[in-house]
Amino acid sequence: MTIKKQNTQHTYSYFVVFLAVILTGCIKEKSFRYSEIQKKQIKSFDSNYKEYCSLDLKSNFELNAVQCSFYGDYQNALDQASKRMLVTLDPLKNIPHGAGEMADLIKSLETELQNPEADESYNASARNMLNVLKIPSAHEIFAHANPLSAVNFIVNQAKGYHYTLINEAHFNSQHRSFTQALLKPLWDQGYRYFALEALSYKDSTIHERGYPIGASGFYLKDSNFGNLVREALRLGYRLIKYEDTNGHEGTLRDRDQAHNIYEQTLKRDNNGKVLIHAGYSHISEMGGTGYEPMGYQLKKKINQDILTIDQVSMIGYNDTTKQHHYYREAVKRFGIPEATVFLTKEETVIVDPISSFGIDIQVYHPETNFENGRPDWLYKKGIKSIPLPLELQEDYEGHLIQAVKRGEAIEAVPVDQFVISEGKAFLLNPGNYDLRLINCEGDMIAALTLEVN
Repeated sequence: MTIKKQNTQHTYSYFVVFLAVILTGCIKEKSFRYSEIQKKQIKSFDSNYKEYCSLDLKSNFELNAVQCSFYGDYQNALDQASKRMLVTLDPLKNIPHGAGEMADLIKSLETELQNPEADESYNASARNMLNVLKIPSAHEIFAHANPLSAVNFIVNQAKGYHYTLINEAHFNSQHRSFTQALLKPLWDQGYRYFALEALSYKDSTIHERGYPIGASGFYLKDSNFGNLVREALRLGYRLIKYEDTNGHEGTLRDRDQAHNIYEQTLKRDNNGKVLIHAGYSHISEMGGTGYEPMGYQLKKKINQDILTIDQVSMIGYNDTTKQHHYYREAVKRFGIPEATVFLTKEETVIVDPISSFGIDIQVYHPETNFENGRPDWLYKKGIKSIPLPLELQEDYEGHLIQAVKRGEAIEAVPVDQFVISEGKAFLLNPGNYDLRLINCEGDMIAALTLEVN
C-alpha cells in the first residue's frame, strides 16, 4: 500500500467519524410520539362543546367567559369577563377633597359610631367608609410597598389557622392553578381537608377512583379544576362537598354551607386543618343585614379566626379601565411577574379598603400573556410543550382536542384540552395519554394516543 493511498483512507475514516459525531449531536430522539388517527363515532359526547361553538359573544358575558375557560379559550374568556365588568375608579375621587369637608365627614362618622343604639350593619358600613376616607391614595401606598411571593406568604400565614379560605372567579382558570400551588405546602403544615363549593354530591366514589369525571361538578369541566382535584387526591386530602342542598339563596345558603363544612371537619377532627375553595364573596368575614357570607357564619360557628384570601379583585382584564386602581398602580410600579402579595412599609398586608373588613390577603396575579396560543401561567415546572402533528392542525382546525390519562375512564375530566388552531400545543407532564377529537356538534369523531417521555 502506498503512502498516498494510506493517507486517503485515513482522511476518509476521519471524515466518517467527524460526520457521526456531528449527527449524534444534532439528531435528538423525539420526547413524544403520536399514534395514527383512528376514526371513531360517539354522538353527543360533549354537548357543552356544541354550546361553546354557538356562543353569542355580544351578550351573556359571564356565562360565555365560563364556557370559554372550559375549553382552553382563555383569550375569549378574559375578553368576555372584561365586557361584563364596569370601569373601576378610585373611590376617593367621588368624595369631597376639601380638607375641611373631609375632616367634617370623618368626624361625623366617628360620632355615629359612638351611638349605642346604631345597628351593627350600619356600624360596619360606617367603619368601612372611614377606612376608605383615611387610607392614602394607591400612588402613595405602592410607592413604599414591598412585593412578596404570594404562595410563600400565604403558607406562612396559614400555619396559625385551622381554616384557610380562598376564592375564585368562575371564569378564571388561573385561580384554580394558583390554589393547586398551595396544596403541597399546606399539606406540610397539617392541612388534611379540601372543601370545594364546586364538588357535586352526584360523585360518591371520587376518593376510590382518584380523579374527577363529568359528574364531579359543573365547573370541573375545566381541565385546571380537574387537575386541582387530582393533585389534592394524590397528596391525600379528604375532599369535602359542602354546597347547600335545600335550594336556599343568600344568607340561608351560606349558613348551610358553613354548617356542612363544620360537620365534616372540625366537629369530627380537631387536628386536620381545612382549605376551602369557594366562589367570589362567599369567603368574606364581614356580614350585614342583607347578606351573611359563609366565611362570616363559619367564623361565628367555630368561635375562632379564619384566614381569608381574595384572588378575584386583582387580575389583569384585557380592558385596563376594568382593572382595579390598586392593580393598575401595582403593575405600573412592579410589573407583577408572579402571584404577589404586597405589604405596606409598616409590614401590614395591602388590601383595598372596600374589602379590608372581610378579607385578610389579596393576591395580585400577573397579566396573562400567550405562548403558542396558550396562557403563560400553564407553563409549570415539569410540563412539556407538545406540538400537534401537521395532519391534526390542517384537517381538524376548530375541533376540540382532549388529553386523558391512559387508564382513566372515558368520562374522566381531561388533563388538557383546547380548540385546534395553528401553532397550539399540548402542555403535559410525561406519561401516556388517550386523545379524542370532538366536532362542533359535540360528537367524538376520532381518537389517537400520545406518549410523552
